[in-house]
Amino acid sequence: MSILKVIMETTKRDEFVQLFIQLHDVGQLDAVLERLEAYAKTLDLKHVKQLVISIFDIDDLIEFGAGGIFAASTDKSALRLIHHSMLREEDQRKRSEAMVQCLMQCQGVWLPVRFVSLHEPKDEEEDSENNFFDAVGLARAKEICLSKMRESNLEGINGQKLASCLFRWRNWAGNDEPRQWCEGQIGDIAGALRIVRACIRTSHVAEGSRTYVKKIVSLNDLEIFIDVDRVKSVLEPILVAEPVGYENVIEKYREEVEAFKKALKRRAGGKPDDWHFDED
Repeated sequence: MSILKVIMETTKRDEFVQLFIQLHDVGQLDAVLERLEAYAKTLDLKHVKQLVISIFDIDDLIEFGAGGIFAASTDKSALRLIHHSMLREEDQRKRSEAMVQCLMQCQGVWLPVRFVSLHEPKDEEEDSENNFFDAVGLARAKEICLSKMRESNLEGINGQKLASCLFRWRNWAGNDEPRQWCEGQIGDIAGALRIVRACIRTSHVAEGSRTYVKKIVSLNDLEIFIDVDRVKSVLEPILVAEPVGYENVIEKYREEVEAFKKALKRRAGGKPDDWHFDED
């Protein structure tokens, strides 16, 4: 029996989760989620909620991908699978209620936050019956996601996943809470570098016939959540030319340390975050 058939015949949340964990362990989770998209509109509606909850449950196994919901990445395959599966319920109010129940029951944090944020309507679409959520359901979904971020303390969520959560936290609850959270994280070098890592951006640089990917720290993003000078003071011991006694943390965060140094240098020279000329 094919793995897709096994998944489509599965009815229980814990069975879905175990299947997804096994697929991840053998490197097949990405491909299976992508292939499942094609069957989203044919899945048994009675079991869709358990599938959705289980996908949210394993968000720690799913890589973050840039771009909107139609981009090509594992998380977007998961999000599209959830989206199209839940659209099997055509009544907007019932669909919203079902999705809210999924959000309440799941254990994930960043993927639920990502799903809700991608389904926020544009201003001109706020009252549209074509939206995934109705107004009441969207408000409840945001509150559930905020509670998840607060209660989990964003434990184990790093990089772009963390940045996504911080920006949604700010958008939905104001700037004070995420700033206070970031302030509480930078009591040591590793905590400060975790925040710096969340502000790493990928820049595609063209030089003649050569194109390469460059990682930069966006100080503009960073200072939304924490004072740059505050982060610099915590990291001062490892920003010197030859730091002593910090070999392990530098090895783990080498990319972030170098990118942060260059970001400080750019700002000191009056250059924008995405400046890349003559900085090496």
